[in-house]
Amino acid sequence: MSNIEFKKEIESPITEGGKATLKTEKRTVSYKGFLIEYDHYFYEDQSTGERFTTTEMDEFHMKSWIDIFNKKYPRIP
Repeated sequence: MSNIEFKKEIESPITEGGKATLKTEKRTVSYKGFLIEYDHYFYEDQSTGERFTTTEMDEFHMKSWIDIFNKKYPRIP
């Protein structure tokens, strides 16, 4: 899986002048009929508590699912 680092804190798009903090949690997704557990990254607005992801995070999550799936269920030639 590719190594990527997300900024620990960014300007929040939710509150003007506000900040959002990087958080992570374990999540499970159904991929090709199999349950895949992965680390889900998101930002949380410090004022409202609203959670959101960036496009970069969404792409990272999808690649993670594929990598985990391929490692757990390798193709048989």
